[in-house]
Amino acid sequence: MNMIADDRFRLDDEATSLPSLFTESQRLIAVRDRALAQIASAAKSLENAYSLSTQAVGTIQSVIPGVSDAFRYAHSSDKGYQSLFNDRFDSSLAVEGFRKTVDREIWGALIEATGVTSLMDASALREFRTQIAKDVPEVTADNLRATLETLYGQREEMFLRGLANVFSALDRRFKSHDCFKVGSRIIMERILPYDGGFTGYGDGADRLNDIDRVVRKLLGLPDAPGHLVAMLDRQQGSRWTRKQLYYENNYLRIRIFLNGNAHLYLSDDAQRAVNKSLARFYGDVVPDAAPAGATDTEFYARRINLPSKDLAFYPTPDQTADVFLEGLYLNKGDRILEPSAGTGSLVRALRRKIAATKDYREGYRLFENDFTVDAIEIHPARAEQLRRMEGDFCSVSIGNFLDREALAIYQKVILNPPFHGTNYMDHVRHAYDFLVPGGALLAILPITAAIGETARHAQFHRWLDKAGRYRWKDLEQGSFAASGTMINTTVLQLNKN
Repeated sequence: MNMIADDRFRLDDEATSLPSLFTESQRLIAVRDRALAQIASAAKSLENAYSLSTQAVGTIQSVIPGVSDAFRYAHSSDKGYQSLFNDRFDSSLAVEGFRKTVDREIWGALIEATGVTSLMDASALREFRTQIAKDVPEVTADNLRATLETLYGQREEMFLRGLANVFSALDRRFKSHDCFKVGSRIIMERILPYDGGFTGYGDGADRLNDIDRVVRKLLGLPDAPGHLVAMLDRQQGSRWTRKQLYYENNYLRIRIFLNGNAHLYLSDDAQRAVNKSLARFYGDVVPDAAPAGATDTEFYARRINLPSKDLAFYPTPDQTADVFLEGLYLNKGDRILEPSAGTGSLVRALRRKIAATKDYREGYRLFENDFTVDAIEIHPARAEQLRRMEGDFCSVSIGNFLDREALAIYQKVILNPPFHGTNYMDHVRHAYDFLVPGGALLAILPITAAIGETARHAQFHRWLDKAGRYRWKDLEQGSFAASGTMINTTVLQLNKN
């Protein structure tokens, strides 16, 4: 794998080619099917044999008075005798158990041959292997072809996701490339376990091996699984006594201190390669950003069915919306504002949350008629979709939320505002003014909102400190992947003073 002009890296030279794998898989399938036929025949023979052994007991009972069914179990000390009987043997279960074992091994061998496992971080690889072991699909030509083609098609994406996981696990700020990039020094905590050396495994070893793996791939160097940790372990010697360790090669150097923490330094080439890859993974997000004074007429020319990357509209996926609203505590009579309603993702999630509310005291169960929701959307076509939900529960209006006069009449505000630049700060601060004292605001924001260090971010954080009690809760990586962006997001939960 070598870096090329457009900064993309080739992954297809590191594994067996697809045609070769398809040829090999055909041979494996033929052998596998023959083995399954043999085991099915063997299992049927065993089933018949156990049936005959039971009949043999009946034969003895017919000629020896007083011999009962207990005769079968009366000689438990004789293993040879007992091996003749197995009441619980089930030929179909035996064949299926053999099938799962064989297919698990075949899937494992073929997937290893694709090279995709070397693209995953340690955590993703453990999860992947656990899933394969738990749910073993049948090895058929169609299943193999579909799976292998999918894995090959996703290899670059898989590598970038693993790279992002590796660096975001080191420092929360790595979850947003535009906020924090890999610099000259990376501080890593708790690299050494309490008893000293790595001994080739453990969280610290996994993190170092992950970094070494992704950097080597980005620089076009051959894989060397576990090499970095092995070099450090060799210096460590006895695992019972911590030492200060140092290792250096042509793309990184690392110093591990007696407290178990480490300072890692990447070469200039390694830094550039990592930062370019992080930027490619997270991408640029430029959602609709209507500044104060913009009117809905400016949005008529924008077709609602354009792809997300063209229209720059990122609706909240259902699962993400449900997770977001887990932090919203509802009370009967709440008036709720949704000031960036889009096509109604959060309003629909709110309905699901209310419908799922159960309490052993019927009087405390929540229903839609216990609430009113005011939804505002500047895009006319999206607002028309919202109007399909209009009724006693929800009212919809078209317009620019930032131009609305703030009336402190809402107990709750929920919003996924535009992320462009720092416009979301204007939306959050304006939405806050609509809350009654003690009201709660929940907002989905880019993770830079929590960890940004610019003057604008510092000003926003100072405002939050005065506004009330608040906390951040990061959403899972890829929470907006279904909407066309890998930007990392967080939830601001703010209670007004």
